[in-house]
Formats: sequence, structure tokens, C-alpha cells
Amino acid sequence: MLSYLFVSVGIMTVRLIPNSITILVALLLLCFISSTCAVSFSFGRSAKKEADTTTSSQPQVPNDPDAEFALAELKKLSETGVYDSLSIKNIKNEGSRDGIFHINTMITLELASPYFKSGLESEEFRFIVMKHKFENITTLAVDEFPVMREDAIEEYYIKMVKERRKKRKQAFAELIGEAEASP
Repeated sequence: MLSYLFVSVGIMTVRLIPNSITILVALLLLCFISSTCAVSFSFGRSAKKEADTTTSSQPQVPNDPDAEFALAELKKLSETGVYDSLSIKNIKNEGSRDGIFHINTMITLELASPYFKSGLESEEFRFIVMKHKFENITTLAVDEFPVMREDAIEEYYIKMVKERRKKRKQAFAELIGEAEASP
């Protein structure tokens, strides 16, 4: 239904803009927006209504490459490294949809960590893994980021600072050693 709204807006835009090149660009842009919104909109719908969507309501063994990619990318987003404590407990829900430029895989992961701010052992997070059809690029969309306890963030921050300080001292020691060795 949302895609029909964009197509209707596109037709009204064509009537208002007389230039044929502008019309073509406007239609292409609206078609792209329409398909993108349709894919985003379908994430919230029941997967049983979609003909080209596959789902599994039973928990799966956490060895899915898309789930592993989502967790690995999420871990990279933490400045302090606190997301390194995350692990996959269950893959609750997974479905795929073939988009125009990407194959979109929707995943709901139950992640475990002792540092969740909620105090729970595990929490659920929704991800979309987007694999580009024509280029070897995979990207990730996260619905909501894990919120961690402040003391855990501080602990990981102190650890990160100590590791960087150690690496910096080693780099300076190597530079001093090279400077002394040169004639």
C-alpha cells in the first residue's frame, strides 16, 4: 500500500513538471523510494503474508552466516569494545526478501551478555543484512542498539586505554631503537 502512495505522488509530480528529463528522473527516484520503502515496510509485517519470504519460528543453532555477520559488525561499532561481550544465544526469526539492489535478510537475534543495562541475561535485537546483488558488498541495519551498564563501559574503556598506551610505548621504543641503530 505504501508503494502505491509513492507511485500516486510520482504521477502527480509528472503532471506538475513539464520537462521530460525531469519527469524521467522523478519517476526513477520515486520507483527506487517505492521499492525501498516497500522492503522496509515489509519487515514489520507477518512473514506468512509474503510469498517470497521464508521464516522459521523455532530457535536455530547459532551458525547462520548472516547472524554471525550481524554480530561481527555490531561488535565493530563499539568504541570501547563492550560489545565484544555479546554472543548469539538464539536466532529467533529469519526471513529473506529479494529487493531491487539487495537481498535483504531480516533477523531477530537473542544476544547474551552479562553487561546489559536491563540486568537481563539476554535481549532480542532486530537486524537487516543487505547483500548487494551486483557488487560484493554486505551491509547491516540495526533496529535498536544494545544498551550496556555504565560500569561495564568504563571497565572496557580503561582496558582500551591501557592497550593503546602499551602499543604507543612499543611504537616509540621501536622508533628510538631505529634512531640509535642508524649511523
